[in-house]
Amino acid sequence: EQELMYKTVVVVPEFTGRVALGYQMVGYSVEPSSVTLVGSPAVLAELTHIATKPIDLTGATKDVMAQMELLLPARAALARTQDMVVRVYINAVQASKTISAALEPVGVRDGLQATLLPSEVEVTVSGPMPFLSALSARDLQPTVDLRGLGPGTHTVAPSLTIMPSLKLERTLPERVTVVIRAKPEPTTSPSAS
Repeated sequence: EQELMYKTVVVVPEFTGRVALGYQMVGYSVEPSSVTLVGSPAVLAELTHIATKPIDLTGATKDVMAQMELLLPARAALARTQDMVVRVYINAVQASKTISAALEPVGVRDGLQATLLPSEVEVTVSGPMPFLSALSARDLQPTVDLRGLGPGTHTVAPSLTIMPSLKLERTLPERVTVVIRAKPEPTTSPSAS
């Protein structure tokens, strides 16, 4: 008659595949975290944990929940059948990006022209890598609001449009010099006859 042994071992999930670019696996939880096996004492005596069949994370951009299948050794079985679930936590990698963006003067009164010094700013933005990698200067829409300003030299802070998932770290320079003056009168050249 074959002698049987019971032993409780930790479940260790195995993973395969890479999550999507700009994302990372930050952890996992296993339910249940351990199982009781029944089997040959010779097999179970050596066992400290039991692995799962690999769980595929290829292209994942959010948490993955999967049923686990255990890789049971020969001459061992689960003492009782149960649902085995793993939850893998996936997060976007946080990073920052600096973009040079040309400033757009808005609200210049008729008959006036504006010169911006400098004419562009360095904008540093932080947030999830997938959003940052797609971000361009055009998305920031950097403008200098000149409404109500007359001729002369002014110092104005640029304004930017930042999507809610991103954070503005800094704008260099924080303020730009604006020189507003009258537009030169168009010179009419005598028409060649």
